[in-house]
Amino acid sequence: RPMRSCENTWRRGCAVPPSRRACAWLGLLLGLVVHGTAMAASRGDSVVVVFREGNAESRAVAEHYARARGVPARNLVGLRTTSDSTLTRKDYEAQVEGPLVAELGRRGLAKFEPVGTGGAVTNGAAKSRCMASSVRYLVLSYGMPYRIANDPGRLAGQTNHVPVPLQRNNASVDSELCLLPMAGRYPLVSGVVNPFYLATNSAVLHPTNGVFLVGRIDGPSPAIARRMVDHAVFCETNGFTGEAYIDLRNITSGSYRTGDLWLTNAGAAARRLGFATHVDNQPATLPASLPLAHVGLYFGWYTQDVDGPFARDEVEFTPGSVAYHLHSFSAAEPRNPVKHWVGPLLAKGATVTFGSVDEPYLEFTPNPHAFLELSAILGFDVGEAGLACQPYLSWANAFFGDPLFRPFEPDLGALEERQYKASNPGQAWTILRQVNLRILEIGRAHV
Repeated sequence: RPMRSCENTWRRGCAVPPSRRACAWLGLLLGLVVHGTAMAASRGDSVVVVFREGNAESRAVAEHYARARGVPARNLVGLRTTSDSTLTRKDYEAQVEGPLVAELGRRGLAKFEPVGTGGAVTNGAAKSRCMASSVRYLVLSYGMPYRIANDPGRLAGQTNHVPVPLQRNNASVDSELCLLPMAGRYPLVSGVVNPFYLATNSAVLHPTNGVFLVGRIDGPSPAIARRMVDHAVFCETNGFTGEAYIDLRNITSGSYRTGDLWLTNAGAAARRLGFATHVDNQPATLPASLPLAHVGLYFGWYTQDVDGPFARDEVEFTPGSVAYHLHSFSAAEPRNPVKHWVGPLLAKGATVTFGSVDEPYLEFTPNPHAFLELSAILGFDVGEAGLACQPYLSWANAFFGDPLFRPFEPDLGALEERQYKASNPGQAWTILRQVNLRILEIGRAHV
């Protein structure tokens, strides 16, 4: 099914209802200063890990993550849900949203206060706002549901000025939880414009400003989920390795041009970062015979199910690798190792990926170029970069990977010295990047 675009809707200037936009910005205005307690907390102290109560594998993955990142035991929260995949909107509010707000308050991890209706349109849940929080991250463990189904009965009175394709309230659990600090205070029709899209100050990404940073340690099996954690820690310790592969479609005009521009810019950014970068500009996806080697970065599009070299039995993903295939339903079945893209990429060894559980429309999908720039140049972790590269929240997108993970060491000289002292073979990759950067400098000097 081809990804649809709302380009004509945008041109009419009515993509987002004004009340929805105003509610989104309210989260930004609630607090402009990150609480010192959160900034002083250790990385593990800033995380709440949510697992599915009664699911031994979900708990085991949560505990594995907690050990790897030093998450205190009181920050592990078990929730009982009726499904490990799709919840109704009512069940999401009763089984995830409400209980999680209550547990964060009961454990002293965040303080929520009720907010009067004031005549505002609400989504039917209890209205609250986060006044203080010692945590910034929510990590969803293997087995937690990932989709909220559309509920047309909850759209009454909320569809004025909303284009017909956006008159829906389905979302990923992950994207909805990003807005947990403002639970119940925004209409559910369409999505919420992300006020932090392309933000360059990671400190503002905090619950007191209206958002949690949400990541998911999940995939086709518990073993794969644990490997995601282990590879993230390994990469931070030993350095990022591998090459960049960019798969364009050679689109020069029309509504899909945006996707090719994002990927073109991601390829340019990879080169500026010193990565050996391979760009395919043919309309088809990468050929199955292409000899992929040491895949550190992959950004491409556009087929419904995994194909080409990524469908082979083995793919040489490096520990810490980031892989993203842009498609409408890339995360529709994230625990299926052969269907769509998120599950297969994780099964093949990717450490971080992201995608959509339902039709997102091209303009509302995560921007891969922004993700790379934010994480590699500004030093954002995966959770921060993931939040800031999404134009919309309360929508279909989900990030799979450790949100604390910082893939890229900004000081390559310091990294090389550390690798040299440890006789780390990753040093060769760091030297290669520095050589490539020097070649770029020489080239610019002779222009």
